[in-house]
Amino acid sequence: MGEAGTYRVIALRNADKETLKAYVYGEGLFIGHRRPPNGTATPFGPMDEGFPSDFKNPCIMLDGGGIVWGCQCWWGPVGVMKEKFTDYSVEMVDVAELDNPAPSDS
Repeated sequence: MGEAGTYRVIALRNADKETLKAYVYGEGLFIGHRRPPNGTATPFGPMDEGFPSDFKNPCIMLDGGGIVWGCQCWWGPVGVMKEKFTDYSVEMVDVAELDNPAPSDS
């Protein structure tokens, strides 16, 4: 993987194989592994003090604004994702639906 802050990725909410539609949060920069702020939605429930203190997750800063975390999406290098979903129509999804708090610098 490229160096944090230089690695371009696409963040995908989900894809439907039957309709060949990909729901995409957007393109952005992988900015490193960070601890999501308390309140961030995860598959295990909202992030809080109950998570291990060293829990970190890929953090993606989207070009259109906002942050999406690796635990909230499928993501990968722009070229790989475009190739994988070449037959899919793309529908952009507003990252605001996640209602993520702002990340810390660590």
